[in-house]
Amino acid sequence: MQVTDYYQTLGVSRNADQETIKRAFRKQARANHPDTNKGDPEAESRFKAINEAYTVLSDPEKRRKYDRFGKDWERFTNAGGNPQDFNWQQWGAGGPRRGMSPEDIASMFGGQQMGGQGFSTFFEHLFGMGGPRPMGGPSAARRAPPRPPRREVKAELTLEEAAAGTSRKVRLSGGATVAADIPRGVREGSLVRLRGSGEGGESDLHVRIGIKPHPVFQRQEDDLLVDVDVDLYTAVLGGEVGVPTLEGPVQMRIRPGTQSHTRIALAGKGMPQLKQPNRRGRLIARVRIRIPEDLSPEQTALFRQLQDAQGAE
Repeated sequence: MQVTDYYQTLGVSRNADQETIKRAFRKQARANHPDTNKGDPEAESRFKAINEAYTVLSDPEKRRKYDRFGKDWERFTNAGGNPQDFNWQQWGAGGPRRGMSPEDIASMFGGQQMGGQGFSTFFEHLFGMGGPRPMGGPSAARRAPPRPPRREVKAELTLEEAAAGTSRKVRLSGGATVAADIPRGVREGSLVRLRGSGEGGESDLHVRIGIKPHPVFQRQEDDLLVDVDVDLYTAVLGGEVGVPTLEGPVQMRIRPGTQSHTRIALAGKGMPQLKQPNRRGRLIARVRIRIPEDLSPEQTALFRQLQDAQGAE
């Protein structure tokens, strides 16, 4: 049996970072999608191979197992061994391997039940879709025992809590509560997994995150948008205005002649990135010019002089 090289499938080096892997996947997926390669009978198999490679390399735990275990299996099969006889538990730290449920596989591919037809034999054995056959036993692969249905609860956070990270107590089916640590940078719809906190302690509990609307900020991924009022004089002549941030107001410079609806970005003042919380998005200030009201006679006369001077040019 041929051992799949996921790095070669995506065209990246073995030390590629996650951003490089993501870019490579998107490029390969666009180029090999069956809808854009109609009439090519190999497009679907290439597309499935690309999805399989990304499923593994985009997940740190799966990638670690593949980097460690795939090489050993390749040497074993190249030496003439039967992959079903391979000692799969040599990397398992003494514990039994838990297979992936059909629901897990379906969720990776947008809910489509692909089963064993959607993945290579290498993927199925390495990540538990069917498991290894016992030595000297029947040819049918042993199936992992069915897991209890995944349980999901909801937790609603403020934008400030999502930015700083927080903890939420969630109630289990038996009435007990467990604390869920919410990482910095979570978004609307993010899932926080509590391992072994589901039914009977044999499945995971997932906490679905909701973010309450904020009265000041509007979130766009890791950026925050905020409207900033600028008086007419500062917009014309330039100056500084106060801008709200999650940590308090800061001063922002306004260039002379700034127009209404101008967007000014402040780097590092947005939301923390979920996978790299030390890096943050931008705060984007949308300028709104505030026209003065209730002008005094002297002020009105000055504006008329400016109007006349503008018309004389």
